[in-house]
Amino acid sequence: MSNDNKRTKSLLLSLFIVYNLIFIASISNAGNSYFVSSTGNAAWTACTNASTPCSASTAMANAQAGDLVYFRSGTYNPGPSCDRETPALSPSHSGTAGSPITFKAYPGEIPVIQGITCGGPSFGTKNVEWIVWDGFTGTILDKTGGENRFVMFVDSNHITIRNCDLHGVVKTDYHNNALIESLRSSYVTIENNILHDNNGDPSVVANTTAILFWDTSYAIIKNNDIYNNTIGIYDKQDGIANAYYNNHIWGGAGTQTCNIGFQIKNQMTTPTGHDDQFYFNVVRNCGMGVYNEEGTASDLMKNVKIYNNVFYSGSAGIHLSGQATNTEVFNNIIANYQNALRYTSGTSMSTNLSNYNIFYPSSIGWNLDWGAMTFSSLGAWTATTTFDTNSSVMNPQFSNAGGVNPADFKLKTGSPAYTGGRGGSYPSYRGAYSPGPGNQRIGRLNPPRDLR
Repeated sequence: MSNDNKRTKSLLLSLFIVYNLIFIASISNAGNSYFVSSTGNAAWTACTNASTPCSASTAMANAQAGDLVYFRSGTYNPGPSCDRETPALSPSHSGTAGSPITFKAYPGEIPVIQGITCGGPSFGTKNVEWIVWDGFTGTILDKTGGENRFVMFVDSNHITIRNCDLHGVVKTDYHNNALIESLRSSYVTIENNILHDNNGDPSVVANTTAILFWDTSYAIIKNNDIYNNTIGIYDKQDGIANAYYNNHIWGGAGTQTCNIGFQIKNQMTTPTGHDDQFYFNVVRNCGMGVYNEEGTASDLMKNVKIYNNVFYSGSAGIHLSGQATNTEVFNNIIANYQNALRYTSGTSMSTNLSNYNIFYPSSIGWNLDWGAMTFSSLGAWTATTTFDTNSSVMNPQFSNAGGVNPADFKLKTGSPAYTGGRGGSYPSYRGAYSPGPGNQRIGRLNPPRDLR
């Protein structure tokens, strides 16, 4: 071996040793990193050592800005909490912009948090800021004759939940049941989670959903796998400028497992409107891809952008009410739906824009006023509504149409969807995947990325 090779090998070995020392120090840094177990009972000052962990409740009471709290494997009973706005496990203090409080699964381990039968959330936040929940799993429990949720953010800003696997319950007797609910909060980030099997007969559990927002604004919801929920994501009231992208939302056999992908409620009390954006999502086997729910005459959904999504298989790709204003529906691929677009007509419809979309197959239809006017051709739809003058009915050439992975809805080489998009501030292609290899990852990153 040459001297240069020896020096290189020695340098690499030294760097490896230094890296491991840094990693070890990062998880045992006194005063900043703490350890929790399901059987821990040490004092807070002692649980800086992994061999003397404290309880989850001790961590909630004591963690301060900048602290990193590792949860070891085990099943955590959060304790009773029957108040829908008070999570059983909720930190008492806030983090800061540069130093959030992070509650995180210990590397390679899975902490399980139990559900609560009386209706309160198992974990979340209330009246705090800059908190991160990372790497937890658990199952919501049914409250007979009442609503339940598993995670709750109340009057909290800059909250993140990521890398979690949350399991729902088949609900048969009540409406509002959510895996994650946010109330009067802003700058919530929900990323890289699996949210699944929170469902039931949609005629009974119409609001049962994976994610439910009330008065929540400037949220980011990205790279989640959301499946077999009656509603995937429900932005129910007074949300402003929420962004939903790179999510994979789907159902199994029958619409009960996914009645609606995205639901937006026309129920605004603020003058600025929704300004929500939905883009680069794959929604498949859901009754409706996007459903803008009817409100009262004074309710308006404003300035919503729905672009570069794939909607595949169901009754209606996108349904907008007549109270929607300044909505832009561009560059989407809507395939195998009974109706590609279903709009409720009204005076405000003239302010909306729909164009540069791809519809498929030729048997797809368009609809106004819940069937009062139906159209079997794109030309007839365009002549009546003036929408979609640059849209097309054609085969988008998915890589594996009807597949079970979001990558099945990438486009084959030479697909006509690689051109013809609106361009400008929007992509110049149609669908959720850009031409070539691209960097888009739709659905949960697997294995989960450490996003801290």
